[in-house]
Amino acid sequence: MMQVALFLHLLGAFSLVSGTVVAGAAFEAARRRQNPREIALLLGLTRVGVALVGLGTIVVLPFGLWLVHL
Repeated sequence: MMQVALFLHLLGAFSLVSGTVVAGAAFEAARRRQNPREIALLLGLTRVGVALVGLGTIVVLPFGLWLVHL
């Protein structure tokens, strides 16, 4: 059980970090563009990063607490 909890906790942590990187990189790239279509496309990509951050946050906390319990 501990290995399952650790795996899911690490999966959530990687999701949290990767979502932060995707959202930040896409936002910074959008700031440097002039074409509104490119800006809209890149800001749409930041939504994917924000979703990964939210998912990672939701997953990390319960499985981290489960690891503490184990």
